[in-house]
Amino acid sequence: MMDRFARDTEIAIADLALAGTPATVTGRTVAPRCVFLTGATGFLGVTVLAGLLTKTEAKALCLVRASSPADAQRRLEQAFLAATGGQLPPGRAEAVCGDLALPRLGMVPTAAERVAQDTDMAIHCGAEVNWSKSYAALRAVNVLSVLEVARLCCERRPKPLIFVSTLAVCYAHDAPESVDENVDMSRYLAGMPLAYAQGKCVAEHVLGAFGRAGLPVTIVRSGLIVGDSGNGRSNPDDLVSRLLCSAARTGVAPDVDWQVDACPVDFVADTLVELAWSGHTGARILHVHHPCPRHWREIVAWLNVAGYRSSLVPYDDWLDHVRRATPKSDPDLRPLRPFFLARPRILSGQTLPELYFEANRERIEASRSRAVLRRCGLRVPTIDGEYLARCVGALAAAGHIPDAPHSPPKRRLALADTETTIAALLRDHFGAPGLKLEEIQRCDVDGGIISELLAWRMGQEAGVAKYRVAFRRRRGAPVEELPLILKRKPGDDLMLAVGEALAGACGATLGKVFRANARGLGLLRAHEREPDLYRIDEPRLRNHMPGLYGSMKERGGQVFALAIECLDSAAFPSWAAPGRSWPHQSIRAVVEATAQIHSVFLGRTRSLEQKSWHTPSPPSEEMLPLWRGLADHAADFFSDWWGESSLPLQRSAAEAARKRRSTLAAMPRTLVHNDFNPRNFAFRPAVIAPRLCAFDWELAAVRVPQHDLAELLCFVLPAEARPDTVIEYLEMHRAKLQPYAETALDRRKWFEGFGLSLDELILERFPLYTLFHRIRRQPYLPQVLQNWRRLREWFDPAAQSGDVSRAEAIY
Repeated sequence: MMDRFARDTEIAIADLALAGTPATVTGRTVAPRCVFLTGATGFLGVTVLAGLLTKTEAKALCLVRASSPADAQRRLEQAFLAATGGQLPPGRAEAVCGDLALPRLGMVPTAAERVAQDTDMAIHCGAEVNWSKSYAALRAVNVLSVLEVARLCCERRPKPLIFVSTLAVCYAHDAPESVDENVDMSRYLAGMPLAYAQGKCVAEHVLGAFGRAGLPVTIVRSGLIVGDSGNGRSNPDDLVSRLLCSAARTGVAPDVDWQVDACPVDFVADTLVELAWSGHTGARILHVHHPCPRHWREIVAWLNVAGYRSSLVPYDDWLDHVRRATPKSDPDLRPLRPFFLARPRILSGQTLPELYFEANRERIEASRSRAVLRRCGLRVPTIDGEYLARCVGALAAAGHIPDAPHSPPKRRLALADTETTIAALLRDHFGAPGLKLEEIQRCDVDGGIISELLAWRMGQEAGVAKYRVAFRRRRGAPVEELPLILKRKPGDDLMLAVGEALAGACGATLGKVFRANARGLGLLRAHEREPDLYRIDEPRLRNHMPGLYGSMKERGGQVFALAIECLDSAAFPSWAAPGRSWPHQSIRAVVEATAQIHSVFLGRTRSLEQKSWHTPSPPSEEMLPLWRGLADHAADFFSDWWGESSLPLQRSAAEAARKRRSTLAAMPRTLVHNDFNPRNFAFRPAVIAPRLCAFDWELAAVRVPQHDLAELLCFVLPAEARPDTVIEYLEMHRAKLQPYAETALDRRKWFEGFGLSLDELILERFPLYTLFHRIRRQPYLPQVLQNWRRLREWFDPAAQSGDVSRAEAIY
């Protein structure tokens, strides 16, 4: 028996011949004075109408399904009012009664004649966007209407046609790995499991025939169309809105590798309006997608920061949730059950959504499209926390979900606040009370997912930002320029709240144990610790730190600002990037620098332990629930990277924590960076070799010096490194520190301290990295954990025999 997909495909392939061979289109096109617009009461169409009316002088003749012309006009006015809050300008937009599903678009002859005679262009937005219906059910509205619009555009005189398609046509199980604007996707029609995409693909093919006959046709393949970038107005029935509302209401979200390729509706509408005035001949295809899409897991993390408790669950478990969904338990997903649960034969048992996961989807190329959009002056709005807040706020205002428990402050930080902070810090630094800023320029920098989430919760730029500042120290003085880094950090409570939200997104239970025990992770007082350390006047330490321009508590007392030296791009060589294996001599140079840093407080940590920012570790027993929760979460990643279960090692490290920490406490300790890896490194030019400059001392702690070395080697050790090379680094580190030690640094205990430090990393640091990795992939992490596994095998304290480590026994 033929299944529904096979029947659909059979009809769709036959429909490729719908256009036949259109008559050659001749005649001159004119600048649009009146535009024929379909879908004008829909989410996209009404936004296009608003753009036409505000950005051009053209009139709009809008096809509206209604019982009478008066009813059609009323529906158009209501849709415009709901979308914009304003009235239609008199005489600029008129409704014509019709129906996309009917021949001649359901218009009476006089109305059709008016469209053919009076309009200069058509923008065909109208469609039934449905992810569950069959091709046969969608055919009339999504395919046959396109043929009717194209025929109208050829009558009387040629009228350019803009057609809204979808990037979903680019996804077929047998499609090429990369799809650009020139690929004819109708060749892969039989491999498209989504009927909606099949319909759009057939429509594109039909329009291609008209384009070859001379009709100017622009096919806009758009990604998902989401809320307005200005006010967040969203379509509650679209896929992204339904997934958001379901996650916020039910507390569960699918843990899937899905880049949400979506553009705000106003950007797509602006694109269509601009293209209407950019002339061309024949048929062209443009890909309109977001150059920096958000990952679905990032969106779920943001929901948690906003106060909606929603956890990522395995995809199969989430499908069970969808299967059980009722109109009451999950009204958002219930209508999409056929889409989520369908398993077309051509996907070999996979569900339909899996076609769009990163492991399966094609790569969309859009270089030609980007060039066209740049010429039109169009730029895609950023999808960030502020944008998501507007969209969720609009959905909540419309009653689709509860209000967000946490909202950003109404007053966001303005540039003037940044200028005030930087000016105050530089006045103190240079001792120039009359210092005045002449110019300040912000440079983009990737601050990471935590910085983004903090920025939204704080209502201002959080984390790290680079600035180029021009200033005069006093009136009449010459202008000086200074690049600097401004770091803004919140107090402990907000930092822990965002950490809890991130943990909660990875699992409801993990979020609870994080909330109960996170104060023992060494994250507290970071805003005090870093500036205090930068002020230590000790050359061996200062030589490997950035210069400090000052720190202060900003207005309101909730934000702590720190301005430090900004090194130029030459200080960040490509070989030192995270995830790269380092040359042997570069590792030696950093080990030597590490020893200089560690020498300052080696065995003399009492002054540090008396600082307000020093937070002693709580008893190991108190931390066990969190360590176990982090281990369980990290095990999926670690086990995959190791090729064997990681839980025995992780649980052993947790159970032995009390004994291990007692042993480490008896060893010589010092100030360690405690986040010592290439993510926080720069290199100053020097005569012999570049000199290490370590940034981000906010997690610095009192520990054995081997701790920094263990983390460093996990990040930079080449795959071909042998145990004797690691022994060389350990011995070099010990030898450089020995002159500063109060007692002899025992070789056996030095190796033991290194092995115990590795266990500390696998217990408390690397599992935290997997929280970030789950939300936003950290590409360097697999190599880090593979290096950790090798180092642990060579320097397992339990396997040490007498004065000989396993690494030495091998050599």
